[in-house]
Amino acid sequence: MQRAIWIVTFLIILAAGYYWVIIHEADVKQVEKIALRNELQSDSINTVTELQNRLELKYIGHGKHLKSIQDDFNAHYSAYLTKMDSINSIFDELDFKVQNLSDRMNKKLDGLRQDFEEFTDDYNSNYRVQNRRITDVEKAAVSIEDDIKAINETLLTLKEKLDKK
Repeated sequence: MQRAIWIVTFLIILAAGYYWVIIHEADVKQVEKIALRNELQSDSINTVTELQNRLELKYIGHGKHLKSIQDDFNAHYSAYLTKMDSINSIFDELDFKVQNLSDRMNKKLDGLRQDFEEFTDDYNSNYRVQNRRITDVEKAAVSIEDDIKAINETLLTLKEKLDKK
């Protein structure tokens, strides 16, 4: 019996040695491979996480930059709208003044046109009156000449009569 215990103990020690040397070494190598893969994966995950964090920081920076650009744009656009409103009101005012000036000029031109027509009518009537007067003077001059001739003839005849006497 002691021999059987020794054989069983030897077989158990031999099995434990076999397990320890062959199977355990394979398991250790397998675990090392898994640990190496985990480490590579962890490095990849860390790299991806780091890149993701950088990208998030970049997006946050871009977001802040875009927000400041939007704020600047909105401020400039508000100032632009304010200036455009004031420019539009100035243009409306100028348009109103130009329209008033145009209306006043048209009224003055109409008055000037009427004055010119009246002047032309007065000139034409005075021209006709003067022509009539000149014609009357010419007729009067002709009749005076005729009268002078008649007086001269009468004087001649009187002179002849006086000479005969």
